Amino acid sequence: MTAVFPDLAAAAEYHLKPGTVLDGEAVIWDGGGLSFDLLQERMANRHRSIAALVRDHPASFAAFDLLAIGGRDIRNRPLT
Repeated sequence: MTAVFPDLAAAAEYHLKPGTVLDGEAVIWDGGGLSFDLLQERMANRHRSIAALVRDHPASFAAFDLLAIGGRDIRNRPLT
């Protein structure tokens, strides 16, 4: 997935500490809403280069859960 979402990979490398594991989804915003069509275009990469897709429609990451931090699994920790 790194080849399809180099923008997300770069952001994760910059912002997250090693050993961090997040659960979430890649999303692409278009005109104030999410665009499944643009996400599919990125995944299929049929017509344009990844660099052009990243430039024209950068991806974002919607994180749902933090599963590990610093390489330590925290899934069994209480939600307090």
